[in-house]
Amino acid sequence: MRQVLIILSVVCLLILSSCSSPEEPSGYRPPSFNGLAYVQARGGGHVAVLDMATGEIARIRTGIKESTLLLSRKTDELLIFGKFEGLKRINLRDGSQSDTRRLTREICSATMLASGEVLLTDPVKRSLIRFLPQDGELSPLTVLKPGECGLATMKKPDGTWIAITNSKDSSIRILRLEDLTVVRKIGNAGNSIHGAAFPPSEKTIWVAEGNEYRNGMPYGVGFAKTDAVPGGINIVDTTTGKIVDNIIVGGNVVQISFSSDGKYAYVISSQMPEYDEATLTIIDFPKRRVIKNYALCKSCHIWKGVELKNGKAFVSSFVVDEKGSPAQIEKALEEPFFSSQRSGESLINPKTVD
Repeated sequence: MRQVLIILSVVCLLILSSCSSPEEPSGYRPPSFNGLAYVQARGGGHVAVLDMATGEIARIRTGIKESTLLLSRKTDELLIFGKFEGLKRINLRDGSQSDTRRLTREICSATMLASGEVLLTDPVKRSLIRFLPQDGELSPLTVLKPGECGLATMKKPDGTWIAITNSKDSSIRILRLEDLTVVRKIGNAGNSIHGAAFPPSEKTIWVAEGNEYRNGMPYGVGFAKTDAVPGGINIVDTTTGKIVDNIIVGGNVVQISFSSDGKYAYVISSQMPEYDEATLTIIDFPKRRVIKNYALCKSCHIWKGVELKNGKAFVSSFVVDEKGSPAQIEKALEEPFFSSQRSGESLINPKTVD
């Protein structure tokens, strides 16, 4: 009888445990990131500085409205290349800013090589230019085609590849820096393309597809009034020239870079839908999925009571310093870091995550 009771008790416990409520799922939480992202606000005359550990934003005033920026880690300087103004240097350690030096007629894009040399595109002169920040030397390298602007570089076994994106016909030319011969021609890399970047571990190039216009008509988010197509990243096989994949980001994607360990892609976009915000998006590189978004612009303006023109936020260029920290750049800041939301929450939880 005692054995029967024990067996019945065990059975009851099993039944009760099977009927009990399961644990609540903890939900997806994106990984934590460190470092600083410097983002050029288009038309704003300042650089937004994002602390990726907290999502807080600070600001460096530059006085240059349309520009592209680079970070010299050797000198701890931001190099601000104004579209028409030229170059301004900002020392991040002591906060000093140089006078603006005119370099060429117009600057559309810039990229820095491992040597510290800078490549620039001038669409007016239609020239690819080598610039040495150390001594200020400028030298034209080759002639650009109409519409060529964006630059990306990657060290390859046969030399350094330079990818030049053409926003006019959505094509890409890849040149070898050492002899300036054409390595690849990619005829169709997307729609309303902007910047591009070579991932460290693939024979591909990732292309920022803004989708603003198609066949001269408004097409993308923030431009088309109905049935707007979100921007994203086109992944192009550099051997075949074919688009092999697309990652939907949501806004008008402008520029891409990769983390030093190759695990993540960093992306900036204007006019992120639903938020009417500019964002820095982080993408899991192996899985090719959005995992995190940071607010960059509009929320800061709302906090300060300043309205953006047409309620839209636009960005043009960025660079990530994965080892940077707020304490290192205090003297360069016009305003200290603060939460970009009144609630204290600075991150945007992407709805694309499932």
